[in-house]
Amino acid sequence: MDINGEVFKFVDPDKDLTEGPYRFFDIFIILLIVSSIILIVLESFATLYVTYKKLFSNTEVFIVAIFTIEYGMRLCTAHRLYPVEKYPHLKYIISPTAIIDLIAISPFYIHMALFQSTGGELDLRMIRILQTLRTLRILRLGRYTTSLDMITKTIKNRATELFITLVLTCMLILASSILMFHYEHEVQPGKFPNVVSTLWWSVATLTTVGYGDVFPIISGGKFWASIISLLGIGFVALPTGIMTQGMAEEFNEKKLGRDGTIFIRSHIVVLGWNTLTKEIIRELLASGLKVAVVSENPENQDQIRTVYEKKYQNQLYSLIWDINNEEYYDLVKAETAYGFFVAHGTDSERIIITSNLREKFSGAKIIAIIEENRLEPLFRQTGANHVLTNQYTARLAASFIYESCVAEYSVDLLATATNSEGYDIRQYLITDSNPYIGKDYGHFFGDLKRKYNAVSIGLSKKAKEADGARDIIKLPTDQTIIEKGDYVIVVVNGDSAKNIEQEFDVKEGTIQ
Repeated sequence: MDINGEVFKFVDPDKDLTEGPYRFFDIFIILLIVSSIILIVLESFATLYVTYKKLFSNTEVFIVAIFTIEYGMRLCTAHRLYPVEKYPHLKYIISPTAIIDLIAISPFYIHMALFQSTGGELDLRMIRILQTLRTLRILRLGRYTTSLDMITKTIKNRATELFITLVLTCMLILASSILMFHYEHEVQPGKFPNVVSTLWWSVATLTTVGYGDVFPIISGGKFWASIISLLGIGFVALPTGIMTQGMAEEFNEKKLGRDGTIFIRSHIVVLGWNTLTKEIIRELLASGLKVAVVSENPENQDQIRTVYEKKYQNQLYSLIWDINNEEYYDLVKAETAYGFFVAHGTDSERIIITSNLREKFSGAKIIAIIEENRLEPLFRQTGANHVLTNQYTARLAASFIYESCVAEYSVDLLATATNSEGYDIRQYLITDSNPYIGKDYGHFFGDLKRKYNAVSIGLSKKAKEADGARDIIKLPTDQTIIEKGDYVIVVVNGDSAKNIEQEFDVKEGTIQ
């Protein structure tokens, strides 16, 4: 059993939220974050704190212990989160979310260390700093919502405009402080003792807060205070307008999918949107796979979301982008994708796309859908692992004429089975934990039929000559030995598939 892999399933941001206890882990952590903030609020009531001091202390220890374990889980499995990074653990440690996680638990350990070193005597200022750091735990909720991420992106994209506004505001605050000091210092030396102290009045006035603790009393001071107040209204509105426009643009970018996919690895990238890819995507989603769709027409976005997103919103990501512009690779995380369906444009365009993908991602599986059958050899030379032509449609169509039962059965087997009435052909990887390793195929065939009413129709073994290629053995002999790394090809229904996956401890297909 891969313990590290099992641990990663709990903290994996790309995890299947419908699978076992993993879906409850995020909910549990969110509840702890909220509880820790409520705890800080309740501790501010002196009577409650004195009465339930031990309960507060024990609860804090429990929360910090869980947060620490979670941090350790994420750190130990960082190589799975960043599979292509040279130093994945360092990458995780310096990531913004990891820094926030560390800040969330550090006050507890700092407090303990200082308490031990000072013999229980802590400076009040240090206690306030530690309490402030504890309050920052609320930032951990940003991991579970896109709102904070959207605000951060808006600030980053609008940094220049916001910086200019900040500089102008600071200049106005300083100028108004100098001006007001010269007018009011002589008559109110206690309230306007120097320019630095007068900054408080300038900030309160320009932000239109106006606390009323400091104010001008002579005519000149009142006149300039009025002008500064009117200017403050405009200057306060400037960053608000910049952020509003920036947020609107971010919402539009998000609608087009340009915020990037949340999928980390082993997803399928489909290039192009048409009638055929629409059905391909449907089958991939029904099989439980994660799919990133890239198309060029913005009108497709609403269609894609209407067709799939309500049912498969956690499995689907859609991006509107120029497919000839390879910048989309980063947005769909192409480097860690399992494979690509190339169905965009004409055959000529698909050859170029296939060639570029193979050059960039040598280990990925590429499936090209073409219109001209004669181009199949060229696509394979270019780098496509599989090429789909209209020959397959023609063969199936012809079967409906002279062997309609076979054709209907074939269509049923190619669809995804979801219940006892639906049938499907699936392939399962033989892993270390499989009970049939080293046993003959005849024994496996009989057990499969007897236990699950499923029928094995073939084996796939690694080819001896070609690196990465596989040999498919159709109807193997009873004496054929099943080995680790083989794939068994089985006809199942929806119910038997679940039982087989449970016994074999694998999911169907080549993506694990």
